[in-house]
Amino acid sequence: MKPECEKSRWEKFKDGCKKVGEWCKEHWKELVIGAICIVIGAVLTVLTGGSFLAALGIEFKAAAMAGFISGGISVMSSLIVSIFSGDSFKTILEKVLRSFVDGFASGFMWGGIFAGGAQTISAILKFSRSGTLIFGGEQLQLFKPNNFSGKTLGKIKIWSPNGLNNPNSGGTLFKIGKTFRLDFEAGKQLFHMHITYNLYNSMPNFMKSMKWIFDPAKRDVHVRLTSILGGVIGVTQKE
Repeated sequence: MKPECEKSRWEKFKDGCKKVGEWCKEHWKELVIGAICIVIGAVLTVLTGGSFLAALGIEFKAAAMAGFISGGISVMSSLIVSIFSGDSFKTILEKVLRSFVDGFASGFMWGGIFAGGAQTISAILKFSRSGTLIFGGEQLQLFKPNNFSGKTLGKIKIWSPNGLNNPNSGGTLFKIGKTFRLDFEAGKQLFHMHITYNLYNSMPNFMKSMKWIFDPAKRDVHVRLTSILGGVIGVTQKE
């Protein structure tokens, strides 16, 4: 009986590997596109003085989170449709699992696009202020720093790079008023916006507890958009 049991487990293992292989074959384009965007962002981060491995880790984490968001939304949609269709438990389970892995691939791709894009724009922001690129540890000054800190149009400020002494590479795309702004950062925040504490405190507690989205700071609250947008666009594209 023991060999039978071992053979059964081996066959299940092979079937599982086959399904994973089929999924990778079906979704390799999404995975590769997401990964390429992530690597490009990490390389440009290095060229402006950042760490390749740190950038890579932050981007892959954001892309994976986008994949889980997209997969989760896909699961809920599939589950509702299956229940109202009167599907059996086995059919529901198969559809839900399929929806999750398909949604994950699409979300990962878009999460990678947004994460790589955020790192890229952060690098361009820093370069626009420093005029310096780094090759093999050597600095190459392409133009003299002019300490450009953004353009102000009334209550709107656009393209405002962080100061050269700021450890966070990146800056503000545009800012309206004293608080609301869209920022790009080569660190954990990536593409994010700032909201007031009054708005944050008015939200339900279950939303405020989502630390992977909201990051309270000293003066305001960061809302991490990279994974959210990647996940939502990913599931939209999948559908």
